[in-house]
Order: sequence, then C-alpha cells, then structure tokens
Amino acid sequence: PPPSPPPPSPSPPPPLTLTTVGDPILKRGDGSELRFFIEPAKFQRVFEQPPFDVSYLVGNPLTEHRGDWVLQVKVDVAVAGAKAHTLLVKIVDPATLLPSVPARAMPTPGAPLTTMHVAVDGRPLTAGLHNFASFELEAAAVGRRRTVGNGFIERIDIASAGFHMAIFSAKARKLADPDAQVKCLHLDVELLEIDRAAMRGPLAEMLGFAPLSDKTRNMLSPPA
Repeated sequence: PPPSPPPPSPSPPPPLTLTTVGDPILKRGDGSELRFFIEPAKFQRVFEQPPFDVSYLVGNPLTEHRGDWVLQVKVDVAVAGAKAHTLLVKIVDPATLLPSVPARAMPTPGAPLTTMHVAVDGRPLTAGLHNFASFELEAAAVGRRRTVGNGFIERIDIASAGFHMAIFSAKARKLADPDAQVKCLHLDVELLEIDRAAMRGPLAEMLGFAPLSDKTRNMLSPPA
C-alpha cells in the first residue's frame, strides 16, 4: 500500500490581543481578566520586549494614594549602536475638557491632540505619523463621535518589527456621573503584536510566558 501522508503541521498560535484597562486590569483576547496593583505616583516597569521597555504610572484624581487608573505610559527604546529614545504619553488636565460643550475641532495631522500629551525625548508631537530609526509612531483621534468632555478619544500607535502597541485615552465608564467620568480621564493600552518568547516582566509573567516572580505575585494582591 502507498505510504501514509505525514500528519499536518500544527497551526500557529492565534494572534494574541492583550489590553490593560481601568483598575488596572489585564484582559486577554479570550475574555479572561486579571487585576493587578501598582504603587501610585511612580513609574513601574510592566513589561519589556527589546528594544522596548514599558512602564506605567497610576493614580486616581478623586482619591489620594489610590492607583485605579494608568495616567502615564513611558516607553524607553534602546537599540545597540543607535540613539536611545524615551516616549512619554500622559493625559491632559481633565479640567480642560469641561464643560463638554462646545466641542473642540477634531485633531488632524499637524494639530495638537485634545486628551493626551505625547513627546519623544521631551519634544512634543502632534497628530500624524512620525518615523524614528527603530519604530514608527502614529497619533490620531479615534473618530468624530468618540468624545470625552469637549475633546476626543485618541490613540497612539507604536510599531516595529514583531511589536505593536496602542495607547488610548479613555473616560472612567465605571462611574455614573458624566463629569466624574471625564475627571478620571486615563489611558488604556492594547498589545496588538508581541513576541511571547522575547517578552519579559510582570505582564509576561501574569500571562504565563515566564515564571511568576515574588515581585509580580505581590502585584496580584491589593496593598495592605
């Protein structure tokens, strides 16, 4: 009889979309969620995938010493033999977004964003596409109907080979009062493309890509 055909090759793993939102909570593409805790008002590294090293700063504008929302995201980019860069994304002062009417003009390329400040090496960036040696960055409003106060929900995309993350401005939907939602303006982060083998740090450990360290285990319990 003719030889049996070889077994089919295993399918590659599906694309993995990861999001950190709100409290902060790590959301996986399969719908599972994991809350973690960061000390407020200081940057803490959450993951690294060379050449990108990502840190969050958390806080709560309504309650001192709480870390309910991500307020700033810092991305250090270090490539051997090339200029290092530091990208900083942070929310604007939410008070500037109230009252909600009249709305501002939606940002177009070359115009300032309305709900986020973004800078690379201290140089402010406007809406549009910005190219650097080791990555590209695009800043834009999500859409005309996606508003927060008198500004717009906006996103920053940072992309390179094998890596793509998006940072969004967001209002605090868990609060009932519309003005309080604006006052708790914060940042949500989506990891749209990552290298599981290269990713390190707390988020990688929470996802099972690396062994869980004591430091990361402590981030899974609320502070005393």
